[in-house]
Amino acid sequence: VLPLLATAGRPVSARQLAELTGFGIDEIDVAVSELARVRLAADEATGGECITVVHDRVARGVIGGLSDDERRAAHMSWAQLLLRKENAEQLAARIANHFFDADEPVRALSYAILAAEDAERLYAKTEAAKWYVEVLKLVDGEERIKYLRDAARCFDEADEPVDAAKYYRELAETVTDPEERLSFQILATDLLVRS
Repeated sequence: VLPLLATAGRPVSARQLAELTGFGIDEIDVAVSELARVRLAADEATGGECITVVHDRVARGVIGGLSDDERRAAHMSWAQLLLRKENAEQLAARIANHFFDADEPVRALSYAILAAEDAERLYAKTEAAKWYVEVLKLVDGEERIKYLRDAARCFDEADEPVDAAKYYRELAETVTDPEERLSFQILATDLLVRS
C-alpha cells in the first residue's frame, strides 16, 4: 500500500487502493491504520480521497527505495485506474504524468497533448507550454513544428520571454521558409532584449 500512496501524488481513497491491490476494504483500512500509527500515512477518514503520505519527503524516500520495476508498476497501476474513470479526459495531466513516470512516454503522448490543451483553455499558459515541451520530446516532422509554435506562443503569452525566445529560435532553425525563419529570429531577439 505504501508504494501506491507514495506514487499517487495526491490523496486517494481506500476504494482506489483496494482496486489496485486486490485487497478488501477492511484489509486496506488495517494497512492504512498501521501506516498512520508509524507516521508514514495520514487518513482524514472522510470516506473519500483522504489517505495520503504524511509528507513529500516521505514520499520521495519511499519512491527512492523502490526498484525501477516496482516504481514503474505503481505508476502504471495508477495510470490504468485513472483511464477506467468516466472523466479520464479531465484527468489527462495526471494520466500523462503516471505514464511518463512508468517510462511509457508513447502512451503518455496523447494525454500530454490533452493536458496542454486543457491548460490553455484555463489560461494556464505556462503549464500549457510545459506540456507542449514534453510533447516535443516525442514528435518530429510537421508535428514537431506545430508543437514548437504552441510552446513558444504559450511561453510568450505567459510572459516568459527567455523560454519563448528559446523555442522561437528553435523554430527559426527548423522551418524551411526564409521569411518565416527571419520572423522567428526577430521574435526571439525581441523577446531576449525585453527580458
